[in-house]
Amino acid sequence: MNELTSKKLPVWYWVVGVIALLWNLMGLMAFGAQMMMTKESFASLPESQQELYEATPTWVHVVF
Repeated sequence: MNELTSKKLPVWYWVVGVIALLWNLMGLMAFGAQMMMTKESFASLPESQQELYEATPTWVHVVF
């Protein structure tokens, strides 16, 4: 009764875990790219994307 039993986690657990990790890493990369954008790279964006970035409220950046 005092023996510890080792149960192996199912494969689907690892698949979901890896996918979730990759998804979160992509979000971090997008956040970093947006926050570290220089004026030169901002100027190289199409005008419609520049307008979108300028129209984004501050609270969205805080939540992001």
